[in-house]
Amino acid sequence: MKPGTQIVYVPHHVNGNIFHKDCQYGFVTSISKGGTEHFCRYWLKGEIGRKLRTVANSELTPNDCLQEYHSANQKRVDEQLDIILKGEIK
Repeated sequence: MKPGTQIVYVPHHVNGNIFHKDCQYGFVTSISKGGTEHFCRYWLKGEIGRKLRTVANSELTPNDCLQEYHSANQKRVDEQLDIILKGEIK
């Protein structure tokens, strides 16, 4: 996965159910040095494509808990990623 790839975080206890209430939807911001994890930003529940859950930092997420999943308008994701990479958090 590369920066801008939309993902869903699927914790192990949900047994692969990407619609479980504990899953989080978001996008990749970067790849860890070892490549076994990705830094991701997640949308606030109920605000997918509108508001990010965290504004200061991306969250390190193990690859085995990530699946590619399109949950928001890609243009919105690209705009948010551009803002994040420029350091202009909104």
